[in-house]
Amino acid sequence: MYRDSRGKYLRINLVLGAAALAVMIVGCSGNEPAVQVSGKVTFEGSPVDGEIIFYGPGDKEARGPILDGKYHVANPAVGMNTIVITKGLGGEFKPVGDPKIGGGGALLQGGGGKGVHPPAKYGAKETSDLKFEVKAGKQEKNFELTK
Repeated sequence: MYRDSRGKYLRINLVLGAAALAVMIVGCSGNEPAVQVSGKVTFEGSPVDGEIIFYGPGDKEARGPILDGKYHVANPAVGMNTIVITKGLGGEFKPVGDPKIGGGGALLQGGGGKGVHPPAKYGAKETSDLKFEVKAGKQEKNFELTK
């Protein structure tokens, strides 16, 4: 066994440190994001395909794909957000990354999508009139787009 300068066993300190680290890793591995927003996006009653972007306080941006009118965004900024809805890359969208750690917003283009494209006015922060007050926890917000 190894001893430190005061005669205490280093092995015990190492084992206790490793055990504490293991407890922290296991305890944090299944956590969901503290803030989540999901819902539906429709235009004239039809589901939209594209991308939804939440622009919140401090220029924080969170995004997610809209597939067959349904979306989920992890970790948007708490507070008033401006919502932008774009037609994305076109076709079928697949999320990339782990939404549990704030990823899951990038999109990859695939085959043909089933939803309609949103009107262009929702495609920029300066022209979109969609707003939503994000609070901590899970929330649902549906958006019905107009011409």
